[in-house]
Amino acid sequence: MVRAIERGSSDAGLRVHTRVEAGNALIEVEAIGADRRLRTGLQLTGSVDNTGESFQLQETAPGHYQASISLPRAGLETFQIHNRLGGDLTINWIWNQSGEELPFFEPDLVFLGQLASAGGGKIWDINLEALPKKGWTWKKAPLQNHLLIVALLLFLIELGYRSASLGQIRMARALLDAWWEVQNRLIDLMRSFTFRDTNSGEDRDRSVNEAYRYLAERSRRDKGVGGR
Repeated sequence: MVRAIERGSSDAGLRVHTRVEAGNALIEVEAIGADRRLRTGLQLTGSVDNTGESFQLQETAPGHYQASISLPRAGLETFQIHNRLGGDLTINWIWNQSGEELPFFEPDLVFLGQLASAGGGKIWDINLEALPKKGWTWKKAPLQNHLLIVALLLFLIELGYRSASLGQIRMARALLDAWWEVQNRLIDLMRSFTFRDTNSGEDRDRSVNEAYRYLAERSRRDKGVGGR
């Protein structure tokens, strides 16, 4: 953010670009003359303000110079770059993110113990063979699908209970038995009925019609008895 709002430099002179790579500061300088052309053959050297370390920049392309310096600590590092032939001087800075200093220091076990105690825990010894047992903890779990299954089972149980308590199952079974009994009577009646053997075709037709009327009348009478 500071780099974005700071006042920009003019096009002429030494323009510096910095970035952090693997714990080192990569410094790139672009030398531009008053005629806005790249300047080659400069002898650029730099020095770090905090440590006094000096470094030499190498020309990697026409008008472009580069150097890499180590960053032993996190925080702000300022440095100066000047031309040994005279006339050019610039001051710049680079920010080393926190966390890069961890390889150079031991862990703060005292503060870590205080932090663990404040949270109700303790420091685990890496020499232990097994992890400590976990205590009771609260954990969120989705219950929507389980509750839907329970509701469906309760609905089916309620339907069965209502059907049994109101006698609907018994009524359906009684009606089915009555219907089946009527069908069996008709079958037995048709098996026991025999036609008279007559030579006249009219007598045979009259006998068949009488048999059908008898069966129809017997069926209506049986149904009336079953309905009552």
